[in-house]
Formats: sequence, C-alpha cells, structure tokens
Amino acid sequence: PRSPKVTLLHSGMMYRIGFLSILLGTGCFFVFLPAYKTEALETARTMALCSLAVFEWTIALIMRSDEKPIYKIGFFKNPPLLIAIGCALFLQLSILYIPLFSKLFHTYPLSWNQWAIALIPSGVIFCIETVRIALFPKLFSRGA
Repeated sequence: PRSPKVTLLHSGMMYRIGFLSILLGTGCFFVFLPAYKTEALETARTMALCSLAVFEWTIALIMRSDEKPIYKIGFFKNPPLLIAIGCALFLQLSILYIPLFSKLFHTYPLSWNQWAIALIPSGVIFCIETVRIALFPKLFSRGA
C-alpha cells in the first residue's frame, strides 16, 4: 500500500515516465525511419502508430507495480485490465483491416513482418523494465 502522503504522480513516477518516453520515442523512430525508406509513407506511419499502441498496452501491464515484475504480480490478476487491452487490440485491428475505418484513419494493413518490426520497441521496453525492476526495484520508488 502507498502512503497517503505520496501523490499518484510522485517524482519517482515522473522519472519513470520520462525514462520510458525516451525509450518509446527512440523505438518508434527506429520503426518509422527504415519503414519510410523501404515502404510507402502511409505504411511507415501505420507501423509507428501500431508501435505506440502496443507500447501503451505494455506500459499498462508493467506500471502496475514500481518494484515487482509482472511475473511476480501475476499476469491474470487484473481481468478488467486484460479486457481493456483486448478491446484496444480489437479497435486497433479494426482501424487497420476494416476498409471503412482504414480509410477514415488513413491506415494501411500490415503484413506479419511489418507487425513484427512494430512490436520490437514494446518487447525491448518490456525486457528493459523487467530487468530494471529485478536489479534496481527502488530506482523509481514512491518515497515516504
């Protein structure tokens, strides 16, 4: 339990958000740039959008604790969160693969290879944050 004196967005959380934002920005850049060089601009944008979306789902899972990795918290301990992520996944796939929504959002269907590339930043961030929690659990601690 958190001390009532500690706010939700305490300084440690702000540093953690900044740290993860830098990783995300770098990851999306390295998804977009090579895709832009080899694919159409719209495809590169769609890949970057998918990277951002998957990053947010990943963050929702790993931000549940400052000091415990997800395998210790339990992946299935928060069913409403998993339902929300499932709904978000459904909506994300809808704007990619349903023609009306694809046209409305200016997205393009991605191949399996393009999805794999778009997932790399979230996988890397998940691994980095899991290792960070294992080695330095108090790095972004709540304080008092």
